[in-house]
Amino acid sequence: MFETLGLDGLILGTSVCAGLIGLGAASYMSFRARQAQTVPDVSKSVKSAPYHRLHNILPIER
Repeated sequence: MFETLGLDGLILGTSVCAGLIGLGAASYMSFRARQAQTVPDVSKSVKSAPYHRLHNILPIER
């Protein structure tokens, strides 16, 4: 079956197929590795913010 193809055509087809398989595997692993994004709690972030580091930058009333 492969004797009708030239050697260059066989090498080209093999490299294209290998590239497509690699691209498909990389995209599958990329989509599988994504985590569901959680919505951050804004009030918790504001309460735990490091306001003590802003005393040289912003005037903060105490």
